[in-house]
Amino acid sequence: MTFANIITVCTNKTEHITDLTSDIPETYVPYIEIELYGIPSDWEEDKVDRVLNELEEPVPIGKVTGYLVLGQAIFLNGEDIVDFCDAVSQPIENAASALTEKNGPLTDDSNLFHIMDFNISDTADSDDIQTLLTELPDIIFTHMHVIPDIISVCPEPLPHEKSKMKKIQEGFAMIAYNETSKRVFHMEDEGTDPDAPQIQISPEQLNIVMGRRNVGDSYPEQHIDHAAWQPFIDNDFEEWLNTRVLYKKCF
Repeated sequence: MTFANIITVCTNKTEHITDLTSDIPETYVPYIEIELYGIPSDWEEDKVDRVLNELEEPVPIGKVTGYLVLGQAIFLNGEDIVDFCDAVSQPIENAASALTEKNGPLTDDSNLFHIMDFNISDTADSDDIQTLLTELPDIIFTHMHVIPDIISVCPEPLPHEKSKMKKIQEGFAMIAYNETSKRVFHMEDEGTDPDAPQIQISPEQLNIVMGRRNVGDSYPEQHIDHAAWQPFIDNDFEEWLNTRVLYKKCF
């Protein structure tokens, strides 16, 4: 089905909480839902007018959800964009970390829209999807009054087990974390030799325990879900390095 018009309805899911003692990360990284409706090109003019006058329902197309990272505001507030995203959600921390790696496209003051879900029904064809992804920056501006510099998405990989090396790294990270926690909170067993060698947790191990991304983190190419990637690749998204994060510059 080809649509002559696409109608969008946006919902900002962020709650505003007045707190005079601290900044609320979600204020700068709102989560939004954009519901999509279409008017088929073969509808009669009278029916189109009824839809535009809210007397008849348009055809549901799907929904796009994601986080709008207000990087300019975060930068002016003296905060780091990756740390700020980490305080809100692991998926956007992963995206921001990947896109800033090795002088990536995401700068300290970039506005980013990271797509969490891109659910489009079979009623929309490839031309409709192209129109939607092309117009997405303007759609976001219409509803949120901010144009993102970059749009990103990180499609889920195909189901697979973690590699043995990954499991070993996670195991060692947890051991180091537990040993460090005991020392920090003075939970050593009686009789522990203070001069004995002690396990120190590294920043990389701490990231593993906390669910944060480390530089170079990725997954094997054979686990890429190419069907999920294709709509974005067809519309000028590209992968940054081998991070499995797809992005498109809006300017």
